[in-house]
Amino acid sequence: MAMKIEVVPKGSLGISTKASKNACHGYVLMEPSHTSLEDRDSGGRNQSPVRAGNSRWEKVDMDRNTSKKSSNANNEGLLLLTQDPTKMFEGQTILKFRNGAIALSGIGSGLPHRGDSISFVKGNNQAPRDIRVVAKNSATLLRGNLTDIDAEKETATFTADNDNKKYDVVLKDVVSCEKKMLNQKSEPVEGLVHDGKLYGICRTKDLFLDSKIEFKGKERPKLNLTVRRGLGGKIQAQSMMAKGPDKTIGFEEGWTKRISQYATLQE
Repeated sequence: MAMKIEVVPKGSLGISTKASKNACHGYVLMEPSHTSLEDRDSGGRNQSPVRAGNSRWEKVDMDRNTSKKSSNANNEGLLLLTQDPTKMFEGQTILKFRNGAIALSGIGSGLPHRGDSISFVKGNNQAPRDIRVVAKNSATLLRGNLTDIDAEKETATFTADNDNKKYDVVLKDVVSCEKKMLNQKSEPVEGLVHDGKLYGICRTKDLFLDSKIEFKGKERPKLNLTVRRGLGGKIQAQSMMAKGPDKTIGFEEGWTKRISQYATLQE
């Protein structure tokens, strides 16, 4: 338990609040995830047997292999390196990063998202650090379908939705799922276009929620759980942060004539 916690003045730790003049630049291909798939099958079920002792909760043995590691794809994000003025990452194009590498204060601090332009430098662990957002949604994202999927050769053809332009891709460029999960017929995907090539290909079902309701061409984003610092670390769903008609969090009384099943009726 932490005790006698004090808030130090801003700048006490000597952490830079602006990007380095020699910083690299790139785009976010995939954001880090907080979910671990350790000991789980493709359906999300825990594969480890549970054996109870004399009582219901006593001596529960998960029978896990301690040498097994969680999938890196679900703990690390990916970024595309586009500019490296001092050759920090010479010979590399796709870099992995974790949430701990994101700048916490100053210019461009905050969580970067897929398609954001970012700057960063090289840390002591040879991985990107001090990641800062340069421009939001600045990358060119292209929707299309994967066809002619060859699992043995690990190749496929990407056909764009807007102009039917085709790209030859390798399955390792699909970063949102394992290649064995790709549909052999036609898989809707999205890729980031840079210098005439596709990077960070993701299935659209991994980026957006499927819905049977028509949304006039728009897609609902995946539900997002966010830790709100102002609420003492309380975890909230994205839907709880919406503002009502009166510009406050919630909805003013009388905005709908529907009666809630939990409402208390006055006699």
